[in-house]
Amino acid sequence: MDYWLRSAIGIGFIGAYTTFSTWMFESATLRDRRAVKTMIAYLLASLVVGLVGAWVGSRL
Repeated sequence: MDYWLRSAIGIGFIGAYTTFSTWMFESATLRDRRAVKTMIAYLLASLVVGLVGAWVGSRL
């Protein structure tokens, strides 16, 4: 496998992992603060914006 491809996969994996772990940490923090409505809004908004962003990106 080419060096650039291994690098891209590795960087993509680490980037996705840190983004996901931050998303879960923020959600757990909101849950612990008993801000359940805010937590649900945060999770849903993140999912919707992410899916819309992916869709827009696939159209470019």
